[in-house]
Amino acid sequence: EILSFSRPGTITLLSTNGKIIQKLGPATREKVNQKEIPQLVKNAFIAAEDRRFYKHNGIDMWGIIRAIKQNLNERSIEEGASTITQQLARIVFLNQSKTITRKIKEAALALKIERQLSKEKILAQYLNNVYLGSSAYGISDAAWVYYSKTPKLLTLPEVALIAGLAPAPSLYSPLVNPELSLQRRAAVLQRMYLEGYISKAELSESTNSSLNLNPATPKYFNSVAPFFSSWALKQLPLYLTAEQLEIGGLKIHTSINLSWQTKAKQI
Repeated sequence: EILSFSRPGTITLLSTNGKIIQKLGPATREKVNQKEIPQLVKNAFIAAEDRRFYKHNGIDMWGIIRAIKQNLNERSIEEGASTITQQLARIVFLNQSKTITRKIKEAALALKIERQLSKEKILAQYLNNVYLGSSAYGISDAAWVYYSKTPKLLTLPEVALIAGLAPAPSLYSPLVNPELSLQRRAAVLQRMYLEGYISKAELSESTNSSLNLNPATPKYFNSVAPFFSSWALKQLPLYLTAEQLEIGGLKIHTSINLSWQTKAKQI
């Protein structure tokens, strides 16, 4: 279920030869193969979200104790204690409600996930599905939306900024709060330095660099055949129930041949 996860309401329209016409709903528009995720990206998210990722079994008791201590010192909720595995469980199986029941379910699911999947597979699924603001679900979408790049072309400060978005994507978004996003990026870079992922020189240079944003529309957000897409979507209630459309995770094969359509437009 984790490996084939689709968010509720997602629909992918496909042409006759399987090319994507449009992706609708809260979908990860482009995923990265587990073996192709840059190590720099992994290091940044582990430092930012779960520094003991490779040492715990899904629940980090030391992290919980550290978070409680930090929150008591600050007299507010400054630091969470959810591991990357718990966050993946929440993304796939639960919701964002802040209740004791949800936290118990999240912990139980995290333990089960760790028994069934390798650490690298868990990390890959998390990086491909975590929401990172501005309709970007996953590292590939975020790299494109904020910098018009693929993940392997991201620089250290760019990776650190994206990794810093996970706890509060809207709040830390560089497109909404550039100053706050720079502060968050600096915090992630500091954690990467403390974990030994980067040198002091890299820390200093990256912290002092500017945002250098190059925003782009999420891939497949707009239809390559908009008139046809709108017609096709109107036909779906004839074949599918309202519940099926709401649940989503649908791939709709249509009758349009995109290469013919492109040539027809040119003519």
